[in-house]
Amino acid sequence: MSQSEFIIEYLFPQDFKIRPCIGCQQCFIRTRCVQKDDLSLLQEKILSADLFVIASPVYLHYMTADLKLILEKSSWWAHTLRLQGMPVVILSTCGTNGHHTVINALSQIMNFMGGNVIAKSNAAQFPDQINNERWLKEVASEITHRIIKYTDKHPQSNKYLEQVFVTLNGQ
Repeated sequence: MSQSEFIIEYLFPQDFKIRPCIGCQQCFIRTRCVQKDDLSLLQEKILSADLFVIASPVYLHYMTADLKLILEKSSWWAHTLRLQGMPVVILSTCGTNGHHTVINALSQIMNFMGGNVIAKSNAAQFPDQINNERWLKEVASEITHRIIKYTDKHPQSNKYLEQVFVTLNGQ
C-alpha cells in the first residue's frame, strides 16, 4: 500500500459525549458499556481501521483525562484482546519531560488490548523538536515506513503479550 492510498480520519475525545465509568463491570459481561453515550461509535471507528494512531499531549506526566476515560471505559478490550494484532502508532508531545510516562503507558495498554505497537515517538518543545523540520521529517519518514510495512501484512501477534503467556507457562 502506498502512502497516497490511506484514508485518514481524525477523532478527538472532546468531539464525543462519553460519560464517566460507573464501575458496574457490566462491560466485562456484555462486552460493551451499558451507558448510553458515544463510546460505541468511537469504538466502531477504531475497530474498523487498518491502523490505529493514538496520541496525547503530556498533562501532569500522563495522558489527557479525556483519553484515559475512553481507555478506562474500553478496559474489557484488554480481557478479550479486542485489537487483535492491529498495528498501533503512539505519539505524544510535551514541554520538556514526562513523555515516557505517556508513551510507555499507552504502549502497555495497547499491548494488553492485543494491539501491535509498531512505532512510538514524542516531540518536545525543549529540546526543540517540535519546530525542528529535520527531526520531524526523519521521525515522520520512519513512522511512515513502518505503517506501510505493517499495513501490508496480516495482523500480527504481539511479542510482548506472548511473553506473558510464556512466563506463565514456565518456559
